[in-house]
Amino acid sequence: MIWTINLMYLILWTSLSGAIVSVIWFAIGRLLEKAGFLHITYTLLKVAILFWFVPITYGVLLLRTQIMDGFHLSFSPDLFITPGILWTATVFCIVWFAGVVIGIAQYVMQRVKMSKMMRHAVSCPKEVDQQFTQMCMAEGKYARRVRVRQSYQIEIPRVTGIIHSTVMLPMKIYSVGERNVIFKHELTHVKHHDILFRNLTRLLCIVHFMNPFAWWFNRQMRKWSEYACDYEICRHNYKLKVYYQIILDMAEKSINAQISGVQLLENESELRERMEHVMKCYKKKNKSKLVAGILVSCITLLSGSSVYAVSAASISANEQWRNATVVETEEVGSQKIDIEEATELIEMTETSRARNIEVSVGEVQVLSARSGLSSFNWNVRANKEVNSPGFHATSSQSIKVVGMASPDTKYVKVGIIEPDGKRRYISAKGDFAHTFKLTKNGSYRVYAENKNGSAVNVAGAYQVVD
Repeated sequence: MIWTINLMYLILWTSLSGAIVSVIWFAIGRLLEKAGFLHITYTLLKVAILFWFVPITYGVLLLRTQIMDGFHLSFSPDLFITPGILWTATVFCIVWFAGVVIGIAQYVMQRVKMSKMMRHAVSCPKEVDQQFTQMCMAEGKYARRVRVRQSYQIEIPRVTGIIHSTVMLPMKIYSVGERNVIFKHELTHVKHHDILFRNLTRLLCIVHFMNPFAWWFNRQMRKWSEYACDYEICRHNYKLKVYYQIILDMAEKSINAQISGVQLLENESELRERMEHVMKCYKKKNKSKLVAGILVSCITLLSGSSVYAVSAASISANEQWRNATVVETEEVGSQKIDIEEATELIEMTETSRARNIEVSVGEVQVLSARSGLSSFNWNVRANKEVNSPGFHATSSQSIKVVGMASPDTKYVKVGIIEPDGKRRYISAKGDFAHTFKLTKNGSYRVYAENKNGSAVNVAGAYQVVD
């Protein structure tokens, strides 16, 4: 069940990285907005989504493991495993899977409802269709595939559809000027790919539903997509006062605003908030590109350094959790292995493993945090190798490995992988014991390699000793 621990850390670390980068964006974004760069602030918000979906911290830890351990085949960073951690990870995964299933079900129901609405939509009157077509032709290539339809099921104009976008109008009569504002607003959302990013943040809330920052990030995406849309229209097409007056006039006629999609009209407080944000940048005439460059550099450096800091802190937190949950016992499973009675074997070395050997990471149980004793019980299949998670040791220490191979008629390689990838091992069958004296500082792994034609069970313990 080691995969539950990996999944738990992958989700938690990615969620933490996304939250930290989002807070950094919020702080630097306020400064960018004051400097008049609302569009850059919104672009950086879109980039921040990557930190919620891409497991960058997990990848940094994995790369760190590969570098320290000689680029062995592994898809898991060095993680400590104790019964307490394993139990917590199992409960976490059960709760997480349940939450994701519920979230996906709700999302699918919304999409089904949207599809049903689209199927019942009807064509617009000829003059409306002609006006929309003329505007799409003037806007350029991105708008030529957008359609316009009317529906009895909506109260306010909106745009839907990621690939094939459709502007939806309620069954109301709008003036030519009002339709111009509606079409321009919704086509700007299509130009900015706002429908895609709103769906991504909705999925983000499904994956990270336990993180309140994910829901906050979703609200920010919804708000800033409107700010950026209004700002672009006011810069190039309408005066700010005229634009918002038309929107306010239409808002007075509409009720029951919906949030599943990209729409023009909102309640009075949200419209006032949109006006305030756009006005800050709209009135800013002298915009310093140098200031923008410095602020963008700051958010880039802070985001990168925060990911590295999270990766470093995660390893330390994992070790502290190990120490807090470890079971203090000197037994290996329910059986003690007498080191004095085991057979001491000749140590051999090799620079790399055979190419046809497949490698996996086996489960290890930390039995004593104080003495550094860990146990393992691996079923090593034919032409397979099982590695322990990495652990730190210094050149002044030794690694003592003791155990039993079953059946006792088959030889297996049992040894350690040094920080530079060098492999030191003994060929063992039955009971075995060996002490590997270390000459390097760094991350080590214990391994068992089986070149027999059938599986061999290797059970035992290893300990770092001074």
